[in-house]
Parts: sequence; C-alpha cells; structure tokens
Amino acid sequence: MIEVVGARLKDTALSDALRACPNLTHLLLLGCDGLKSLSIELPHLEHRKLYFTGIGNCLLLLNSPKLESFEVQGFSFIRVTNLLLKIIFIVVERITNNLIAIYFI
Repeated sequence: MIEVVGARLKDTALSDALRACPNLTHLLLLGCDGLKSLSIELPHLEHRKLYFTGIGNCLLLLNSPKLESFEVQGFSFIRVTNLLLKIIFIVVERITNNLIAIYFI
C-alpha cells in the first residue's frame, strides 16, 4: 500500500515511484496537487483513491485490470482501459465547474 497525504507532487516523481512498485494493490493519494498528468499501469492494483486539489487541469490514464474500487476527484480528463467487470463503484467529483470526461475502453 502507498498512502500520500497533502503532498505537492511532480508527474515524473510519482510515475517513477509507482513503476518501482509493480505489485502494489492499494493506492491512496489525498489532498495532493502539482500534477499535470498521471499514468498508472499497475497490473495488481485493486483499490485506488485519488483526491487532488488545485486547478484541476490534470489528465489521468488508468490501466489496472484487477481494479475493484476507484474514487477520484480533481481530474479534468480520465481514461480507463483494461478493467474487469468487477468494478464496485466510480465516484467522480470536481472542485470546479469544468467538464469531466470518462472513457472506458
């Protein structure tokens, strides 16, 4: 499990940290900001909560075939690929009034 609360993150630093943990099953990022894009490709990830603050102009790309639960806030564009049918819930909330797009491929 990785849990980060209230941190200012850089795209490359977070991506590198996640790539170093290929067997990660739980990811929790709460009250974080500073990202412009985040790509998460973790084959064993089952649970994810991503609550970002800031201006909300962030791209999120998800590819986690074992994902069971997913909560997200603070992204303006979300693309989800390779998910099994056992997703329990998806909660998408925005801090601003910008349009949200979620694509399941």
